[in-house]
Amino acid sequence: MPEEDREKVTDSVVQEDTISSDDVLDIEGAARFLKCGTSTLYHYVCEKKIPCIKLGARTLFKRSELLSWLDRYRQEPVNGILSKGVRS
Repeated sequence: MPEEDREKVTDSVVQEDTISSDDVLDIEGAARFLKCGTSTLYHYVCEKKIPCIKLGARTLFKRSELLSWLDRYRQEPVNGILSKGVRS
């Protein structure tokens, strides 16, 4: 792999590692974390369906609160069907 490409990969990994250790996310970071679009996230914010922090025009999210919010929507397997990671 050329040195230039190796540097790009390293920079990308370092950037992702920094993002994952940060406890506060902006709208784009929260959308990536939740794997949804920013418009969906803005809709949830306007409907007060998701916990967020408003600082002026900025909308921020605590990673721990997003995880708790997601846990409220967790469902048990239906009719004994196990998730892929639990099969024996």
